[in-house]
Amino acid sequence: MRAAMTTRKHQLSIGVLLVLMPVLACAQSKTFTATDTLDLDLAPRDLAWEPAPEGFAVVCSPGNGVYSAVVQFDSPRPSGVATLDRVTMWWYAARDEQGQPIDGPAVLVVHTLHPDMPFAQQIAATLASKGIHAFLIHLPGYGDRVDESGLDPGSTALLHAEQGIADVRRARDAIVVLPHIETATIVIQGTSLGGFVAATAAGMDGAFELVFLAFCGGDVMTVLTEGKFDAEWQHQRLLRAGYDDQQMREKLSPVDPLRLADRLDPERTYLYSAKADQVIPAGCTAALSDAIGLDQEHHLWYDCDHYTAALFLPAVIEHVCQQIRITQFE
Repeated sequence: MRAAMTTRKHQLSIGVLLVLMPVLACAQSKTFTATDTLDLDLAPRDLAWEPAPEGFAVVCSPGNGVYSAVVQFDSPRPSGVATLDRVTMWWYAARDEQGQPIDGPAVLVVHTLHPDMPFAQQIAATLASKGIHAFLIHLPGYGDRVDESGLDPGSTALLHAEQGIADVRRARDAIVVLPHIETATIVIQGTSLGGFVAATAAGMDGAFELVFLAFCGGDVMTVLTEGKFDAEWQHQRLLRAGYDDQQMREKLSPVDPLRLADRLDPERTYLYSAKADQVIPAGCTAALSDAIGLDQEHHLWYDCDHYTAALFLPAVIEHVCQQIRITQFE
């Protein structure tokens, strides 16, 4: 009986190990060398950077069991603050039924204003469960990128938006060098705050195969001054931090999605919007959609507000997956 129990415990421990092994996609830290592919002929000079001639290091380390690995690289537009200048992504790896990593497309997920990034985590985990690698990037002020300024994460992200946009664009080149990634299909998805960042990053030089923007719009300053709840709260936080509206406008205008929206391919860009959005004014949603030139098939509406939109995330994710699959077989 004791021998049988010992054998059973041994089998269980092996089973647990086999489950955990694929989750930790990087069994040990490994460094890859990536190349900046930013097109300097297309990218606005004030948002661009000079590519490193020797490339840049991408470090992949074991994850925590929730996400498969941690991927890090240096920001291409350093601020001089060490914690802000080291970019972190959580890799949610796509796996087969046996739990082994598989080759597949990749989605770069850009999170919302929420400091814990819960919706981005849900999106990334769901995409991975559907056979698509997902990378959740931390904007300045979030996750591992907290500084000592005392500002809330959202204020830090907005005030360092030029850096965050550059980080998101470079993240595409970091993803390319990782194992199991189908490099022909690397797309970007951003929600709310992440949608603003994703739209501008994608517009820099058209590096992403598909662009998925959820519950966001154009004209960030109008969102802050006329939007309710989170938008109003964030506006007040910036005012209390010492920035008046004119200073905010000067800071945010260069990174506003409307600046580069006409560069996004309307056939490969999708916008998901809430009919009763209290945070993103209707005019801001319309401005972004019109600037991109989206038709009804590429601008999808849901019967919800900015917060009940969470109930429709499964539908949004399913649509994202469908469009990625279609692109793979084109």
